[in-house]
Amino acid sequence: MRHKTTILLFVLLAAISNLFAQTNIDITIEQSFSPLAKLYIYQADKTIFVDSTWQKTQGEFSFTLPQYHQEGIYKIVVGKNTAFDLLVSNEPTIKIKTIVYAPEDSLTVIESDENKVFQAFVKLKKRYKQQAWHINSLRDFYSEGSMFHSVLTSEKYRVESSYAEEAKALASKKENLLAAKLIYLDITPVTSPILDESQTKASKLQQWWDNIDLTDNRLTSSAALLSRLWGYAELLMNDNLDKEQQDSAFTQGISNLFNKDLSHEIAATFRESLKDGFYDSGYEQTEWYLNTPSFPKVTPMDKKGQGLWVGSVAPNFKFQSLTGKKLKLSKVNAKYKLIMFWSSWCPHCIEELPEVVKIYEEYKAKGFEVIAINIDEERSLWEQLVKEHQANWINAIEPDDGASKLLKMYHVDETPKFYMLNDKLQVISKPSNAKQIEAKLRRVFKE
Repeated sequence: MRHKTTILLFVLLAAISNLFAQTNIDITIEQSFSPLAKLYIYQADKTIFVDSTWQKTQGEFSFTLPQYHQEGIYKIVVGKNTAFDLLVSNEPTIKIKTIVYAPEDSLTVIESDENKVFQAFVKLKKRYKQQAWHINSLRDFYSEGSMFHSVLTSEKYRVESSYAEEAKALASKKENLLAAKLIYLDITPVTSPILDESQTKASKLQQWWDNIDLTDNRLTSSAALLSRLWGYAELLMNDNLDKEQQDSAFTQGISNLFNKDLSHEIAATFRESLKDGFYDSGYEQTEWYLNTPSFPKVTPMDKKGQGLWVGSVAPNFKFQSLTGKKLKLSKVNAKYKLIMFWSSWCPHCIEELPEVVKIYEEYKAKGFEVIAINIDEERSLWEQLVKEHQANWINAIEPDDGASKLLKMYHVDETPKFYMLNDKLQVISKPSNAKQIEAKLRRVFKE
């Protein structure tokens, strides 16, 4: 009998414990005209439906999340036009009150330490964005270097610094809260306007992951996590690097990130986003690195079947230039040759064309030649653009009609597509843009 009583007591205590471990969300929406409320959770850049509930009385809604609910940022949607975010951690009760016509601005937290901090940050961030927008709009009216532009740049720095300090102060009051971790995730380093671009990037890279707890899986509920990741990738970009140097910089930077203390879930989230972002980007080393089965401990991947890579020999071919001259790639007399596949209907090609012309004019006397192969099926616009941009290099046309062996040999699946070769037709670079072409030429003619 005593044994049965003990078991019954244990079950009762477990049930009571489970009851109190639940999180109850009570929401009052004044002047609400919708009887149904829906609850979603953010997962990086997605929202996932969690639950829905009918109002108990006019404008009164309640959700009950089970003991092992997922913590993070949730979204409440009432009707078609009423929505706001709230923070759910391990608090037993969350009570929110707002007005249907201004759900975010009029939101009041009645009970929840997490949401008092989180909502204070939301309002702080909104105020900062408004100030930043006005300053940036005014700066656009004045040329860089002018007195007014300088004054507004200083004001921009003051506003950014003030916002970062206020946000950090808000987070530091209760750093044990999830809200504090999300605030640190959302604010980025502020650098002095007197620094040049390279110094600014170096400073931001050094501080980028400071105060961010990448072991806390709850951060995956914030869109700021992936924004932070791609902000980091952007800082790794350097216009002074050629394509292959940039590729190495991406790989090294990503490797440095994954050598930090990351939870398995955050590491997986980062990797999937990076794999999608770098897919078919032309940064082959980075793609191979991200797709290595033993990631993040890299083992070499077989390059076979990957097309033309740096170090391989480009296929030789015969062609006829715009002037009617019959040529062969290997017979083009130049130390370095750039093969550029482009089309008149490609906006990026037209944007890059004048930049490549400038580079050609600067380096052609040193032994640089461009073989620009247009893939249009009509000649008229091609000839017009060559003349308009004074592209006085070797021009040829190879229509992309599905039967071109040349376009298949060079894997021309997009435009523009660039291959830089040495005098032995060895691929020395596969630049993505004019800046990377120029960076490579600076290196090779300096060596």
